[in-house]
Amino acid sequence: MMHRCPSAIRFVGRLGVLLLSCSTAWAQPQPVVPGPPAVPPDAQPPPGPAPSDSIESNPTPEPGWGTTDDASSNPVGSEPSGDSLPHVAVESSTPADVGWSSESKSAEDWGPDAMDGGDVLDPEPSGVVVHGFAEGAFGSRVAAVPGSRGHLTLAEARARLDVSHERQWARGALVVDVVADQITNEVSPELREATVHAQITPWWEFGGGRRVITWGTGDLVFLNDLFPKDYVSFFVGRASEFYKAPVTHLRSGWFSSVVNVDLVWMPVPEPDVTPDGRRLSPYSPSLGRGLEPQDTVAPRPVPRRLSHSEVAARVHSTTAGVEWALYGYVGHTKQATAWDSTAMQPLYSRLRAYGASLRLPLLGGVTSLEGAYYDVPDEQRSDVSNADRSELRGLAAYDHELVSWLTAGVQYYTEWRQDEPSSMARSPDGKHWVTCRLTGRTDDAVASLGAFAMFSVTDGDRHLRVDASYRLTDGFTTTLGVNLMDGPRDGRFGPLRDDSNVYLRARYAF
Repeated sequence: MMHRCPSAIRFVGRLGVLLLSCSTAWAQPQPVVPGPPAVPPDAQPPPGPAPSDSIESNPTPEPGWGTTDDASSNPVGSEPSGDSLPHVAVESSTPADVGWSSESKSAEDWGPDAMDGGDVLDPEPSGVVVHGFAEGAFGSRVAAVPGSRGHLTLAEARARLDVSHERQWARGALVVDVVADQITNEVSPELREATVHAQITPWWEFGGGRRVITWGTGDLVFLNDLFPKDYVSFFVGRASEFYKAPVTHLRSGWFSSVVNVDLVWMPVPEPDVTPDGRRLSPYSPSLGRGLEPQDTVAPRPVPRRLSHSEVAARVHSTTAGVEWALYGYVGHTKQATAWDSTAMQPLYSRLRAYGASLRLPLLGGVTSLEGAYYDVPDEQRSDVSNADRSELRGLAAYDHELVSWLTAGVQYYTEWRQDEPSSMARSPDGKHWVTCRLTGRTDDAVASLGAFAMFSVTDGDRHLRVDASYRLTDGFTTTLGVNLMDGPRDGRFGPLRDDSNVYLRARYAF
């Protein structure tokens, strides 16, 4: 088929040469991705979605490195590569890290398959494996908007180099992107992964570095996943692997035929990436327009001390065909939604979270149940005005293959806040959401069409994402999609109504 698209192939080839020539930028150390600038108290973080991750499917894990972390947990119909998603709301008291999870799981996510049920390490060294891609991406608002904002939401060229090396007892990986961004007029490197892991014993593994981590069972809805998400990438139409942001961490895993334990320590808290007026501009009722970069107020940074480091734990296994997991987290909210009226500055709240999930086959499909309790300390709420509040969240999901080429998934998601002042609650009975996904693929996987819709039964907030992909050759794929957001201006998606957009991506992978 290559003779049918010579101009496209030449374009991608030139793009790859251009971006790889920018690799000298790697000489400077890669900075940690900064947290998104906080918006004024009247502008809450964006509504969003992100990759979903599920619990493991192998009750008796074999020691070794798997190709993906939670492949078995992908929702039916989700893409094979995924990451997680966002949440944007203006003048809402919902805790910032509310989780919309990603479309699919990424090989960058820690998951059950990687440590329990993955491929056993080859007794012989596998050598160095090199992959990569060159990609061009373009996105534009579907309608003109007032103010200084332009029509572009995405205009970038990206080149990736993915190098990994595996031996019998250890594995290392380095994934670096070079991005030329027309909107910010910058050419810069992005460190997506730099990890080293060692198998100390047949039942203990230890490693760390920087990479994406994903836990939980939701499809674009996160409850027990309190690792940073990239809401901007989701809403502008980047590939699903960018829905979550990498995090610096150390990880230890213990595995047995009965139960598996994962422990992750993050020395430096890293927040979500949320719209800040540069690429997406949530509407601000107090300003009467969308936010501009100069309107945002930087949140109070979390002190870089050991006492403010974050810890996440997961205990998981499979019993009688039912995948189950228990979760715990001690750290901070991922978006600065609390407001200190004395300092006139947004801030991140201390947070403890506890949760559990189940995943099991039912009625020819897969059913998932997940719950989480977000505990904001009372002493903190008494010291801060407009403080985050403790919250209970629940999720029920069902995925089913309708026919050989079409799968469907539905979810019901709810939030119940404690001690919510009635004057601030849009609904005294909590918030309720319904999501639906349809995914169709040709038998040869050359073409695919997917749609994901989210609707708030409580507020009327809504988001629709539709995309179509076509594989022109084994390495060249194009994707065309649309993000449509609507709803109340103080909801989760309503503030991004003017940022609804269409996007186009072309990628050549090797």
